[in-house]
Amino acid sequence: MQITPYTRMVFYHETDRMDIVNHSNYIHMTEEARVDFMGKIGVGYQEMENQGLMLPVLGVSCTYKNSLHFGEHL
Repeated sequence: MQITPYTRMVFYHETDRMDIVNHSNYIHMTEEARVDFMGKIGVGYQEMENQGLMLPVLGVSCTYKNSLHFGEHL
C-alpha cells in the first residue's frame, strides 16, 4: 500500500505578524496529519469511535527545525 503525504496550505490565521506559523499551531497540524493518515489506511476516526475504540494522545513533544509561513504548503 502506498500512502500519499498529507499536504495543505498554511492559513493566515495560523501566523503571527511576521507571517510565521505560531508554535502552538504545529501541534494542530500534526493532529490533522494523524487523522488523514488513519483515513488513508482505512481506519476512519468516526467509524472507530462508533465501535467504542479510542486513541487518545497522552503526550506530545515537538522540536522546531524550520518555520512555515503564510501561503506555503506543508
